[in-house]
Amino acid sequence: VLNNAYLVLFPEVILVLLLVCQSGDRIRVFRFLKGLFTLYAIGVLCFIIYPAIGPCLYYPESLDPTQANVQLIQGMLHDYHAAAGNGEPLIGYGYFIAIPSLHVMVALYLQRCLISFPGLYRVFLPVNLILIVSTVILGYHYILDALVAILLMGAWMVLQKSFRI
Repeated sequence: VLNNAYLVLFPEVILVLLLVCQSGDRIRVFRFLKGLFTLYAIGVLCFIIYPAIGPCLYYPESLDPTQANVQLIQGMLHDYHAAAGNGEPLIGYGYFIAIPSLHVMVALYLQRCLISFPGLYRVFLPVNLILIVSTVILGYHYILDALVAILLMGAWMVLQKSFRI
């Protein structure tokens, strides 16, 4: 269940994007994409300022190989070292940002975007809550990573209180 919540995030992004696109309003589509990519920019900026990695990379032996995707973790660890300057090329597993948790930020963002769709809002609420909890339980992030993501999203939502897709 916990890993499945992680796996649902990308299809949820696509679903929300399709819902926004079906409105036919280019401004809504632009705002959605701008918001999504802003979250990633915040994550990258935080990584540039404070290059931390999550527990799954710092302590890869702590992961249960029957539950975790070991190849993914090894690829992320490789790309982290490549980005840190060991001279090796990146191989495409760039998800090594620890603080804030981008998964938590995106899950909260998508949940906020689904307010306009009450049925889907209720369907995805438990999925996104499980995702937030699973980031810590599965060892992908420290508690602080998730808390910082929640605080940043809370602040952003207050600043964007009129934001509605």
